[in-house]
Amino acid sequence: MGNRRRRYLIRVLREAYTMETRSTAQLTASVQQLHAWPVIRARAAAHLSETEDQRRLLAASLAGLRAGPSLFANFSVRLESLIRRPRRASSPAAAVAALGDSYLFEQMEIAVYTVAIAAAQAAGEPAVQETCEAILAQERRMADWLLEHLADPVRSGPGR
Repeated sequence: MGNRRRRYLIRVLREAYTMETRSTAQLTASVQQLHAWPVIRARAAAHLSETEDQRRLLAASLAGLRAGPSLFANFSVRLESLIRRPRRASSPAAAVAALGDSYLFEQMEIAVYTVAIAAAQAAGEPAVQETCEAILAQERRMADWLLEHLADPVRSGPGR
């Protein structure tokens, strides 16, 4: 039973790592797109830094389990980000759409880290559990911030 729980934990951590790779690409695009909204852009840049740290923590957790990220999944995410060209969010509607997409992605991350915490508990990996709890707290803070600021581009217009 222990090996199955460990394998499941590794699978969830790989999914989380791939998700953070995708998040890095999305946040990089957001930082490039949201020039007209410097407060939102600054928060996206701060979360990009958090996300890069999260990827490093997940890689270390996987290494501690003698595993690594899924190379194929990460390659496909990187290829996808090269194919997609970032567009500039010059209208409030485009900015709100980008923020809405980010909010939905944060909710997906919250779900994955909730499962990862349970998987780490089941596998008897308290260090991995602690790492996932710390990441989950960051994702919840970002989701809360996004929800609070979702309509800011409509209220303030560009440049605020």
